[in-house]
Amino acid sequence: MHYRPHEFAKIAGVTVRTLQRWDISGKLIADRTLGNHRVYTQKHINQLKGLLNDDIKRSVVVYCRVSSPAQRPDLENQVKAMDTLSSN
Repeated sequence: MHYRPHEFAKIAGVTVRTLQRWDISGKLIADRTLGNHRVYTQKHINQLKGLLNDDIKRSVVVYCRVSSPAQRPDLENQVKAMDTLSSN
């Protein structure tokens, strides 16, 4: 299925002008018709999903605690476990 720029802009949640800028900059290059009009396909939707995900800055936050100083070895084990899980 082919989408005209205004249809694709609505799907993407951006303006047609943004699509034009992305095309010019190479961020999301549109296909062209024989008349040199921009068209978008499912391939572009998949690329767009990747672009939007790349723009989101993500962080992993972990929290470890124990209730007394005597439990310090437990805290160290928690920290090691969380470090292992968060690095995957």
